[in-house]
Amino acid sequence: MDIDLKYKHDTFPAIVLDLLNKLEAPARLIRHLFVVHFTAINIIENFKREWNNLDLDEQSILLGAATHDIGKIRVTQELNQPGSKHLSEGEKLLLENDFEPKFARFARTHENWRNEPLPLDDLLVSLSDELWKGKRVNDLEELICKEIAKRLNEDFWNIYMQLGKILEDIALGSDDRIAYQK
Repeated sequence: MDIDLKYKHDTFPAIVLDLLNKLEAPARLIRHLFVVHFTAINIIENFKREWNNLDLDEQSILLGAATHDIGKIRVTQELNQPGSKHLSEGEKLLLENDFEPKFARFARTHENWRNEPLPLDDLLVSLSDELWKGKRVNDLEELICKEIAKRLNEDFWNIYMQLGKILEDIALGSDDRIAYQK
């Protein structure tokens, strides 16, 4: 693989990188998975600072962020065009390569947050996939706020204001991440 590893954080899962190499994933897809994973790390770090008693499955979130679009290896037209066939193909591909269902599901759920109730970990992978490019999605953010408020027994609007500050700070680096992916 001959790509700049600028956003490859030390925690990018080696098992995922090995699979991407084995499947000869396009460099642009690998860079995209790096920046979404990097964004998920930033979200988790900020959440731990803001809400240190919020229980998150960090390993699942980071594996989900690192693999969410892996189905685009099989559905190559969706590398450059909208589409949703990569969702089920990604989950199948991960299962075929011995990923546990609890990790493979993110390939299917990361775009389905509007269509089905999802756990907070899945919502955070969805958020990472939007926020890396600076995109704020109010409906998604509200779902996340509701779940955090429920888990922590705190006021929704306080969570909403805190989350807004966190996400705005992360969104500020989007120009660099977009340029890196291209």
